[in-house]
Amino acid sequence: MNKNEFIDELLSELSYRSDEGYPILTKSTHITLISEILDEWDMSGIKNILIENLIEADKNPDDDKYSGIGGNPSRYVKKSDYAKWQQNPDEFTGDKFDKSDNGKYSQVEDDGTKKEPEVEKKPTTFDASTPDGLSYIKSLGPNDAAYQAAVKAGHIKDTDTDDDTEAGDDDRVLPKVMNSNELGKVISETGDSDVKNKMMDVGYGGFEKETGGKPAPGGPGSAFNEIVSGELALILEKFPDMTEDELADYSHKRFGNTALGREQKETKTLAKNPDLEKRRNAAAGTGSHTKPQFPAQHKQVEKERGTYSKSRVAAASAIQKHKATQQRIKNLQSNKLFGTETKTHPFYGASVSIDSQVDMVTNANGNVYLPDGTGVDKDDLIRFIKAGGGGMNPSDTATFVTDENGNLLVQFHSDKTKTSDIQDNSTLAFEEVNYNSYIEKSSLSDEDKVKCKEINKDYSARMSAIEAKYNDQSVPIANKLLQLDKNKISKILDEDEGTMVQNVNDALYGEKARKKGAFTKINKKWNKYLPKGVKPEDLTNLQKTEMLYKYANDDGKLTAALVKSITKVGLQYKEENPDTIGLDVNKILSSQRKEVVEMQREKIRTMNSFTTDVDGVSVGAGTLMEAEENIRGFHLTLMDYPPKEYTKGDPSSITGTSLDINMGGVVVNGEVLRGCLGVENTTEFKQKFKLVEEEKLTYDSKDKDEDGNYTGNVTGKKVFTYVVDGKGGRKEIGFKSYRSKEGASGKTNNTMTYSTEMQNCFKSK
Repeated sequence: MNKNEFIDELLSELSYRSDEGYPILTKSTHITLISEILDEWDMSGIKNILIENLIEADKNPDDDKYSGIGGNPSRYVKKSDYAKWQQNPDEFTGDKFDKSDNGKYSQVEDDGTKKEPEVEKKPTTFDASTPDGLSYIKSLGPNDAAYQAAVKAGHIKDTDTDDDTEAGDDDRVLPKVMNSNELGKVISETGDSDVKNKMMDVGYGGFEKETGGKPAPGGPGSAFNEIVSGELALILEKFPDMTEDELADYSHKRFGNTALGREQKETKTLAKNPDLEKRRNAAAGTGSHTKPQFPAQHKQVEKERGTYSKSRVAAASAIQKHKATQQRIKNLQSNKLFGTETKTHPFYGASVSIDSQVDMVTNANGNVYLPDGTGVDKDDLIRFIKAGGGGMNPSDTATFVTDENGNLLVQFHSDKTKTSDIQDNSTLAFEEVNYNSYIEKSSLSDEDKVKCKEINKDYSARMSAIEAKYNDQSVPIANKLLQLDKNKISKILDEDEGTMVQNVNDALYGEKARKKGAFTKINKKWNKYLPKGVKPEDLTNLQKTEMLYKYANDDGKLTAALVKSITKVGLQYKEENPDTIGLDVNKILSSQRKEVVEMQREKIRTMNSFTTDVDGVSVGAGTLMEAEENIRGFHLTLMDYPPKEYTKGDPSSITGTSLDINMGGVVVNGEVLRGCLGVENTTEFKQKFKLVEEEKLTYDSKDKDEDGNYTGNVTGKKVFTYVVDGKGGRKEIGFKSYRSKEGASGKTNNTMTYSTEMQNCFKSK
């Protein structure tokens, strides 16, 4: 094997053996594992230099900003402060930091406790005569000087307590249960409150730029649901009789005007807000909802509908979280395991949130309980928490409860907005790794394991080769755009309200420059395409795109931003000029995507020539692989608990009794899964699992020809329909689909979703 293959094999083995399921080359336990693996492979002679090189390749860029000063655990100072510390370590007054396992530096006090960041004081000089300024001043609350000044000047009618104010007026109606100082803010007292408030303030899209850290996996919708449902559950502790309607209205008013609130898109199937619908109809006026008489007002209402719909999702989720938590507290109290004075702590799924959960477990002075009242070992629980978001712990959020005696109840949640949400999203490369782990733990003979892994590797390589060429399809589109009507292209760019021009600027100036609005410098690779006598800061949108198209045609490197800047303009031009050919990237890629889907099916068929024993039942190896993917992606291990229970020393066993799957208020647990699938556990599931190949495609248009066939281009294709022959007969579980999540020519992922049959069963339970 070559060098790259060897490294891939080593990291794959490390991932398999580690608790986290992925390599952390800065973590001592992982370095130890690498050392053990190399010893087993008879490579002891090279292990020191290899480990050194791997660590260097995985070096955290933040390491260049800090210098170690020793200690146990190790402490760090900023590089700029290192000389001062060196001169007089005992009297050094500068900032000190520690470093987490994931390489994150956090400021600490001299005793090692985390230093809480200073809360930024908000300015009170905003102009109340502007909508943004007025909205901000209102968020400060009636006790703020700027708020009082705005009341005196007549910009605010009173203290926002007028219950007769119409929905949609400048003055937001605050329910009696809301303190105006809480408007737009998270108030739960958890170690991750700052990160949740930052998410509210800057939105999902601005989080990484603002903080330098990545948000929890997902998007704006999942972030809103995960954070707000936890906050609403706290409101229900004080006002348990609030209805879903009331809670949704409260959420909309409290969080709707935040940056994260404004990022939300409407979930169409949910109940509407009557006041918003009145305003929407009024904005449509003599026109329609597609061409309203008052477009600006209509656009604003559409945004508010998005926030309101996600508020309904969060409200339904919160009600279920609250019910479950209160019942579990009562059960613990009735068994004399918990005190009477309880406090609830909702956590988000960001890295800071995970660190805060670990801190709460570490510092618990009493016993730590799972939801069924089972005591859990702290070390097991910490390992489980650190794996949050994947592997043995698929949770997105958590709810902890403490009592006056220092006892702790832990609960974890996988939050979805609705039952039809994608339950799992995996790249083909990720699936290849998963398949290898399933093959290894199966009862296949050693010889058959090797053969199945070879099949897995071969098909994965062939599919990856096709995917690698997706971006290349944008080159002929770029060439075509250079030949088309320049005025039409210029109009498309200048009227863009989405990300089309943003992608152009990212490709030409870089994302950092675009975010700063600094369009003055371009990489030297663009110089030959710069129009004569035109400075980079003076380029028109049309000139920018022509530079990109010429570069692409000269076999320039195709970055993601460059590809998007080409394909999006092409698709828009095609939409406005339907007779134009050669611009539709979806059509160009349609046959290639069909080929990848067929290869996925062939892989399973080929593997099925080998059979393995599942508790006395012979199952094809390929079918077993997909059954295991179902168990992972749909969290079906919940079916095994009970009779299985938490086992000390096995953190993965915590999942069965502690994880709640909450899909917009529809809770799916082990009991629900057993009832809907008609099997008692994952072993029976594997025995009765079936795959069905159906030619079901998704298209970019619903138009059909005279024969009833769709005329649009294929954007996705169902790879398999998942079926189980359990009690009650054949039941359709869900689907695996192959679709792009990175734009028309981006790499395509496999997604897993529940069937309508399963969704309806979950709702009925």
